[in-house]
Amino acid sequence: MTPASSTEVRGTLWTPIPDEDPAGTATSVPSLAGYHIVTDAAQVPAIDEGHLYNYLLAGNGVFLQAQRPELSVLLRIAPALVRGLPALRSRLRVRFPRVPRPIVREMLNVAADAARDPNGGLEVLLTLAFQKGRWQLMQPPQEQTLSSVQLASEADRATVLEALIDVHSHPFPLRAFSGTDHESDRGAFRFAVLIADPAGAPSLHVRLCVYGAFLEVPPSLLFELPGELGGTDA
Repeated sequence: MTPASSTEVRGTLWTPIPDEDPAGTATSVPSLAGYHIVTDAAQVPAIDEGHLYNYLLAGNGVFLQAQRPELSVLLRIAPALVRGLPALRSRLRVRFPRVPRPIVREMLNVAADAARDPNGGLEVLLTLAFQKGRWQLMQPPQEQTLSSVQLASEADRATVLEALIDVHSHPFPLRAFSGTDHESDRGAFRFAVLIADPAGAPSLHVRLCVYGAFLEVPPSLLFELPGELGGTDA
């Protein structure tokens, strides 16, 4: 049986993007979200069929609720005091084991090899999917440069987008997600991982992407960390 664990959610949060055009020009597109007022903290509304996530109004603010087979999350995205409603707690529940250390080392080695490319270093894109009780590391067909990486036309985009963990590297010591990363992750519900400076002093940086909200989480939540990642915040 796959282990499950819960943790209180803390970290740096980016505000999620709106579901609909605020000018009202996209009214023909159905909402991807459900909207609920929480009146009982022990009975959080379920996500209805056809919706990707819920917005919940509680006594301590607005929460974003989402789930997929491997995890579920309840995340406060806007604090507020709403008298008469019960307070909720942000929480994350995962239903998968940590990625084993040998796979983490393989991931780092692939990124380091790309960073040592004789043309000056390349970014690399990898995915990690948890299937049939095992982690699968994949490197889809891609077009790589020093400062960008994107899927090649022949790549199976559906498989890439369904992966629980999206990994990419910066072949230089930029230890933060870029503006381009924000754009590519803002519609996703998955973990995004950055490998910074893989051929030098490598470090891992992880965030949970929840349909436009980005929450930094410790790499140790996902990975069995090898000792050589001394610069990684566990």
